[in-house]
Amino acid sequence: MSSDSVIQEALSQFIMLRSPQELVHEFKTQTLNLEQIRQLVQVFDPNIPSEDIKHFYLKVITKFKSPEGITADIYQQIVDDEEFTLRAGSSNSYESLPLLKNIIRGVREKKVPIQRLYNFYDKNKDKELQDPEFRNLLEFFYVAITDAQFKKLREEFPDHPLSENVIVGLFEKWQEIVFENTQGDPQVILEAPSKTQNLLTVPKQNQTITLELTREEDERFKDFMGVDFKIPGVKELADLQKRCQQTQEIFTDPDFAPNVKSLGPKFSGNNWQRLQELFKGEQKVFSLDTQHDKSGVGLNKWISHRDICQGDLGDCYFMSTLSSIACKWPDQIKDLFPIQRANKFGVYGVKMCINGEWKVIPVDDNIPVKNGKIAFTKNSDKEIWVSLLEKAWAKVNGSYTNIDAGDPREVIKTITGGPVWLLLTNKPNFKENFITCVKQKCVMVTGTYSKNADYSAIGLEPGHAYSILNVKTVNHPQRGQVHLLKIRNPWARKEWKGDWSDESELWTPELKEQAGNTGRENDGIFYMSLDDYTKYFFSVFCGYFKTDYIYNSMRFNIKRNKGAYFGFEIKKEGEYFFAIHQESTRLYRSQPELKYDYSYVRLLLAKELQHGYEYIEGKFYKDIETHVGRVGVNFTPGKYILYIKIKWHVPSWNEHSVVLSTYGEQYVQLKEVPRDPFRPDQIKDLFPIQRANKFGVYGVKMCINGEWKVIPVDDNIPVKNGKIAFTKNSDKEIWVSLLEKTWAKVNGSYTNIDAGDPREVIKTITGGPVWLLLTNKPSFKENFITCVKQKCVMVTGTYSKNADYSAIGLEPGHAYSILNVKTVNHPQRGQVHLLKIRNPWARKEWKGDWSDESELWTPELKEQAGNTGRENDGIFYMSLDDYTKYFFSVFCGYFKTDYIYNSMRFNIKRNKGAYFGFEIKKEGEYFFAIHQESTRLYRSQPELKYDYSYVRLLLAKELQHGYEYIEGKFYKDIETHVGRVGVNFTPGKYILYIKIKWHVPSWDEHSVVLSTYGEQYVQLKEVPRDPNLVPQTMMHQVRSNNKVEEVLPGVMMKMDNNGNLGIGYIYYKNESTQQVNFETNLVNKGGCKLTKPERGYYFKSFIPPQGERLVTFTITPPITELSMPTLSHKLL
Repeated sequence: MSSDSVIQEALSQFIMLRSPQELVHEFKTQTLNLEQIRQLVQVFDPNIPSEDIKHFYLKVITKFKSPEGITADIYQQIVDDEEFTLRAGSSNSYESLPLLKNIIRGVREKKVPIQRLYNFYDKNKDKELQDPEFRNLLEFFYVAITDAQFKKLREEFPDHPLSENVIVGLFEKWQEIVFENTQGDPQVILEAPSKTQNLLTVPKQNQTITLELTREEDERFKDFMGVDFKIPGVKELADLQKRCQQTQEIFTDPDFAPNVKSLGPKFSGNNWQRLQELFKGEQKVFSLDTQHDKSGVGLNKWISHRDICQGDLGDCYFMSTLSSIACKWPDQIKDLFPIQRANKFGVYGVKMCINGEWKVIPVDDNIPVKNGKIAFTKNSDKEIWVSLLEKAWAKVNGSYTNIDAGDPREVIKTITGGPVWLLLTNKPNFKENFITCVKQKCVMVTGTYSKNADYSAIGLEPGHAYSILNVKTVNHPQRGQVHLLKIRNPWARKEWKGDWSDESELWTPELKEQAGNTGRENDGIFYMSLDDYTKYFFSVFCGYFKTDYIYNSMRFNIKRNKGAYFGFEIKKEGEYFFAIHQESTRLYRSQPELKYDYSYVRLLLAKELQHGYEYIEGKFYKDIETHVGRVGVNFTPGKYILYIKIKWHVPSWNEHSVVLSTYGEQYVQLKEVPRDPFRPDQIKDLFPIQRANKFGVYGVKMCINGEWKVIPVDDNIPVKNGKIAFTKNSDKEIWVSLLEKTWAKVNGSYTNIDAGDPREVIKTITGGPVWLLLTNKPSFKENFITCVKQKCVMVTGTYSKNADYSAIGLEPGHAYSILNVKTVNHPQRGQVHLLKIRNPWARKEWKGDWSDESELWTPELKEQAGNTGRENDGIFYMSLDDYTKYFFSVFCGYFKTDYIYNSMRFNIKRNKGAYFGFEIKKEGEYFFAIHQESTRLYRSQPELKYDYSYVRLLLAKELQHGYEYIEGKFYKDIETHVGRVGVNFTPGKYILYIKIKWHVPSWDEHSVVLSTYGEQYVQLKEVPRDPNLVPQTMMHQVRSNNKVEEVLPGVMMKMDNNGNLGIGYIYYKNESTQQVNFETNLVNKGGCKLTKPERGYYFKSFIPPQGERLVTFTITPPITELSMPTLSHKLL
């Protein structure tokens, strides 16, 4: 019998006990992974080798193209089909085999763990790779993968989320396919490791499992069965259990020791004792309830609300919540315990959602006792699950004293992870909302008023929490339809004595059957009508829980009153909830000086439309949890954005961390996005509020230091003698005044925006690249005409001093707008380039040729140029020849309404390079820029010595082997960019190298913004350093350098510098037939310095015949053609 048949038989026997659906559900997952299949198979035959099980598993997921694991349907097919066979793909049947061979060869050569690469390429830490990220990972091993190959490979597992386990499983599967299809290839056999070697090890779960399926208890409760080992604390608990088993040590929790501190001051008189001592080794985590629930089925026989008996501790809020959940969802209680069997080592753990994050809390079995009995909450039998849960809750909160009294919503959230809220019984819409919660099967805990004189007589306890176990509607012969609440006192005694109590005459046998009333006396469970309920209970603490809903969370820092934006996509219509979780006030009871309380949280949820956003829901709330999303209200598929703003209550918290969670029908990936990102095809105006309003509320969208944001402003404007003092519109429009005010706000004051560089403003308003043209440069006219043809934004400036300016109508040191350029044909002067220029003063114009009064104008020429002839409006025309005499510069910007802007801020250390990869999918213009903060922002800090820093950019295109140099820049300005107007990028993968020499002496590290601007969205990703980038791009330039010099016999040298990049090279080739060893010295350094690995100003070379040597050097600014070293060579 083959090993596959033996494994199939073992899996078939498991089906006799439970269906595949039940089995998969037992693991709390949608698929079974390799480790889980191994556990099941070895229950029946522990002698089956793990390696055989692994091969079987890989063949199954290959056959069914299910890299995430074995689903219930696949499991059923395996056991139903007696002729079920598995074959590994052959070279003839598996189309992607050649690609897989290359990938696995790369894996073996590079020997980098898949998990490490996965974590690197998962930049947003959402625990799922997107297709571009996955392709980057594959290209790490095999750079030549084509679009068609990747597409074909991806089609083998479409729509599967690429989690870490899936990726590791894929590489395991590919390794197996390559091995089994290349056994006859001597080269592959030579390269391949041993077949038994775990090249890519699937993370193993540390666990000890002994399953004897002769008893239901052994079938249902196992240690670490189906537990997600990625949850914080799970692996540590498994390691702890294994260590105690090996050392036979009984565990005492050092973080919550059995001492007075853990009891807290209120209960310091109690003692401690181990549960195994109290129950003489007969304790069980869960035990069968034969006394109360003989008819029970499933887990209700083992985990029930009847198990819970509250002790001396006032945590009725905690126990009532446990009762409500245990009544309907015993599976959820069971799954809180990774270790589900009592053990002599006292090692246990409880999974809890603490402040919005799931983690496992380890606990020992030391329990507070009083007079030899459990002092606090206990089970009704020798079960210990309730005591362990209570202990874990006490540990999380610091002591048992700290959990005396509380809010049931904390516990609902802690045990289920679902959203929570509060209903007040005195509200007009309470009954309607309550019935809705009943229909939606919410978790419900209720509380009585703190004072009521009638409580003692009617069997209720003031200020006490009760569980709402169920609600039934019955038809009474006289009273008609009655809503009956089934309520439980966690004390397991003292019940309601009014209508519908155990002794009430309103009950008939038929009504008891309708309500499910078994009539047990004094067990703490009672019924009461909804009308009576609203008289004596003041609130319902609600929670929404679905066993198949998926929880995801992330922790992030947020500043006081500074908004954060998170984008996400809903792919399947359904219910979803998004919540901000604050830390419980009980955690800060020992720090009164902090003045901790819940902070106000503002949430705004909107759906992205083609043009703008659709409001979905908002919330402004101060509580332990603030969420958006409503029970019974579905989200439709699409992209959404969530805005979060928190006003921290603690005075010293200007910034603090908080948890954002998602909960719903499918996994939702959250990504922090820039504040109101600018998309030219969606937002065409700088003014979000485009109508005047009596409230004076306005805003202006600006690209500040490379990042788009909206700056709110009011309508208070500086005036002088009752008139607007600064810039204004010519009519009653206010947009110019608002823009100027926003610019002043960004820069600190109106005084701070007095004088400046027009490029700052072009960038601020358009986001496009900016540069400077000087009119005295030989290439000016050619470059200027190019800018005109490309319809660039152009602002120009006059010289600061010129004696003629006054006479010719120009202002020295003044900025003007270039509105247009036209070419006209004059009868005598021929072709003339005419610039249409505007003085922002709206007066004082040029008086020379082509001015308003010039005799050069004819009606035909005016029509050609579009000259309307208005006088003294600040607009004038002048020829390009005259222009170059009186204006010294053109400040240019490139702006396209349909181009897309994207930016990211990152930290970079002084003189330490950073590398960013990206892919161009569509040929076109693209620009990549580093933005520095304006010098005007630091005018008030002269001691900082702020100035723009030198930035080195090197852009290269990835080739199959090496890189192709595209462009370089070494520049000191507010913006340094690569990319040229009119020059297209071809599709492919590129890498951008960035290095900054911070000018500020105290800045060893500082943040900077990197932006992209072009025809399509470009996604930037930081990638690992590649030391070959600079040498290989320099070598690309060497090939085009024809200046060859023989410096030693047979040794040819090329030397050049790339002034734009600030880097040069020295290249040698030995064309002789013998090895040449020599030393090179930089005699005249010329501002040059050798780069690593060379040091100093000399280096040695040992070049074999036909060998090459490349050495690079940097150039100290300012860079000229003379920035080259003088070399001397000496044979060794």
